[in-house]
Amino acid sequence: MERHDVEINVIRSPKSGILGIGNVPAKVRVSVIQDPSDIGRVGAQIIENLIQKMGVNASVSLTTNNHKDNIVFELTGDDAGVLIGRRGETLNALRLLTNTMISREFNKRISVTMDVDGYQFRRDKSLERLAKNIAQKVIGNNKAFELEPMSPAERRVVHASLTNNKKVTTISKGNGFDRHVVIKPV
Repeated sequence: MERHDVEINVIRSPKSGILGIGNVPAKVRVSVIQDPSDIGRVGAQIIENLIQKMGVNASVSLTTNNHKDNIVFELTGDDAGVLIGRRGETLNALRLLTNTMISREFNKRISVTMDVDGYQFRRDKSLERLAKNIAQKVIGNNKAFELEPMSPAERRVVHASLTNNKKVTTISKGNGFDRHVVIKPV
């Protein structure tokens, strides 16, 4: 194995003691760098296996791979709507399962994004519009507004869409499935 095939992370630097007493050796983690195409291939196999077990007829394709740890899959087909579920709940569950399985396979955290027939893209745009409209109302009446509970990915979209708005701020509030975004005037 060559040096360019591994990633070396220094966890703890070495420390020399006095007269050899109190020496602390360095601690490093060496991990093999996986080829992004391997991660995409394994991810596609995992997703195909899951949707087959669900009895859904859909195809999986790797659409974007901008970063070695960010894999984006597009799922299409006549039955693909079943993969979205009510308000995207099935899609979120499928994404969570896939993230967990791929991360375990490669022994590191890997972020997987999935879109079913453009649903996630449309949902993100809808959330951005909602956040901007609510922000205008918050600015107008100078009162905070609490949005409905959302998944972590949806909350991120809301927070990101308002980061450049200097007149409002956003926070996440609540626990578990009740966690939601609050848009407040500055």
